[in-house]
Amino acid sequence: MIKLILLRHGLTEWNAEKRIQGQIDNPLSEQGVEQVKMWQLPVELRRLLWYTSPMRRARETAELLGINNPVVEPALLEMHWGDWEGIILKPLRKRLGDAMRDNEARGL
Repeated sequence: MIKLILLRHGLTEWNAEKRIQGQIDNPLSEQGVEQVKMWQLPVELRRLLWYTSPMRRARETAELLGINNPVVEPALLEMHWGDWEGIILKPLRKRLGDAMRDNEARGL
């Protein structure tokens, strides 16, 4: 049996601003660092083999959680959003209307 644990990185400035981040390599914000410091992994989970995205925010999260030497896996890189990277989500939703709503409902 395979057990899979997925853990999202801590908060970045762009997360707080609701910007599409994609492959922009933003670090954790001060709030994100404090947020992750409050998380606690059980000791038995720290001993597992961990993989992380090459993104700085993911590697910082792993380090703050005491995950030593995670495997940096390029396949875990976030999706590239092209011209949308850096755009605030709410105005994009307003501009694209139903098409955006439909795509989000489909998980896109």
